[in-house]
Amino acid sequence: MYIYFDESKYSKENFIFGSFVFCHENPDGFITKILETHGFNSDISEFKSSVHFGLNPKMLGVRDELKNYFHDNCHFGIVFLEHDELENLGFIALRALKQFLNENIISNNNQIFFDEGIFRTIVSATSFVREIGLEQNQFYFEQDSKQIKGIQLADLSSHCLTTMLRESLGDLNKQVKCGENSGYDPDTEFEIGFDVWASIRYSFLREPDKKHFESESIEANFTYNVEPFGLFISENCNNLLAEKVRETFGKVYLGCIH
Repeated sequence: MYIYFDESKYSKENFIFGSFVFCHENPDGFITKILETHGFNSDISEFKSSVHFGLNPKMLGVRDELKNYFHDNCHFGIVFLEHDELENLGFIALRALKQFLNENIISNNNQIFFDEGIFRTIVSATSFVREIGLEQNQFYFEQDSKQIKGIQLADLSSHCLTTMLRESLGDLNKQVKCGENSGYDPDTEFEIGFDVWASIRYSFLREPDKKHFESESIEANFTYNVEPFGLFISENCNNLLAEKVRETFGKVYLGCIH
């Protein structure tokens, strides 16, 4: 398994999202192709969610293709902490990773890549890997996302989660058109949080093999637990903020929305 980690910081509401993206195959070649198809030199250019798409519209096409790839080929686990815990981000992420591997019964011998700046030192990161019993995996810290392109998927995931929580907190109010191939009239407008959720909902790490019962509603039968399979909230997180995160990401509905 190829696993990639990156984060999205949002100091205004005092939170950080990290994402572990799990891929059965190395996505770097596909991401290289996407970038070059849209006119970028993949050696010096990369997808960043923070890019201003109005000033760089070609990158919007890259984002859309990455979302399609993400939908079909990846799953992600969510790491949530307050911005005040930034200096402990890497250690919290490793604890989350251990939970995700255990809960989803993912074997060892994975290749795990972290973006730059997640840990203060590689020595401290390596030591903590041994301390929590993850040393049978191969870790690569301080990786350049231009070279290890799978990290760009984790950047995309973390940004999507940030957008959804900002809307849940009332910090963001934006309507977007659903566009072509959505099952709706292309000019139909949705709240941005719903639009983002609809594009990534099948990629949440979630409970497996859910049983369906005729006596239950469609919503109950097709709503899956994400926590603890794909959601880790720092134990130091403010209770009200933690509950908002659970309300937004603790379960995911996978039934029809049309």
